[in-house]
Amino acid sequence: MARRSRPQQGPIQPATAEPHAPAVAFPVEVLPPPLARFVREVADALPCPADFVGVPMLALLGCAIGTSRVLRVKPGWLEGPRLYTAVVADTGTKKNPALRFAAQPLYDRQRTLLQQSLHAPGCADTTDPLTGQPSVLETRQPPWMARPSARDVPSPPQLFTTDATLEAFIVLLAQNPRGVALIQDELGAWTSAMDQYRQRGADRQRWLSLWNGAPVIVNRKSRQQPIVLDNPLVCIAGCIAQDTLDELSDARGREDGFIHRILFAYPDPMPVRWTEAAVSDQTLQGYADVYKALWSLQGDLRQLGSGP
Repeated sequence: MARRSRPQQGPIQPATAEPHAPAVAFPVEVLPPPLARFVREVADALPCPADFVGVPMLALLGCAIGTSRVLRVKPGWLEGPRLYTAVVADTGTKKNPALRFAAQPLYDRQRTLLQQSLHAPGCADTTDPLTGQPSVLETRQPPWMARPSARDVPSPPQLFTTDATLEAFIVLLAQNPRGVALIQDELGAWTSAMDQYRQRGADRQRWLSLWNGAPVIVNRKSRQQPIVLDNPLVCIAGCIAQDTLDELSDARGREDGFIHRILFAYPDPMPVRWTEAAVSDQTLQGYADVYKALWSLQGDLRQLGSGP
């Protein structure tokens, strides 16, 4: 999908060199109308290749579906909507603004969930905005109306994170079994965070297992009980510059299958230009409605890890 073939290594004579074939365009036409309209309008407005919008959008919508649905390829073979995606382009090519457009419904939903948790019964903020001290109303409340402590207040669902450290991500997945998205403006930070607290580790292999949705059990000396993930769902949407692509490869040059799990978008560059095009409110709302509908899907999480 939108990959550019590379010229052969070694010296190339100008008289015999052949230009690479143009990248295959992102297939906007196969998308449902609200998504196709969104991808086209954002790509025209920035402007940027449609790949910059469509590829991370697929990963983030997959995370919206989460563990509520799977595709049954055949009896015993189930596939969830797990995608690791990477947009490859140089700086200044609008890849990061396109990612923010694609992630906006996710950001809005997270903000709503946080606000709902802050305004839940018994959790209203009654501190004086000027002094930071409890308000007179709160100090006069009887004991049975006292606000619960932080440990008694359930955390809102977390839909995404920008923290690429695996240890923190595993805990986050345990708290959000429907699935979590990792969003990275620069995917080099993702691989740089692997095994950063130890000289030798298996973070890279664990990310491979998460892509497969394999069950995960993590034991820590600091925890009495292990962390058990029966059906982990992770989607990754990020960008990376062409010159830093090597950071995704194994440091020792081994073919471990890691980069083969990533859906790369590597479109031909577009000239930087100004455009009067804009994304309509109707188009933005249509995309948000699709995300909301997918996020609202319900399913029995216990039955998705196995079965005919």
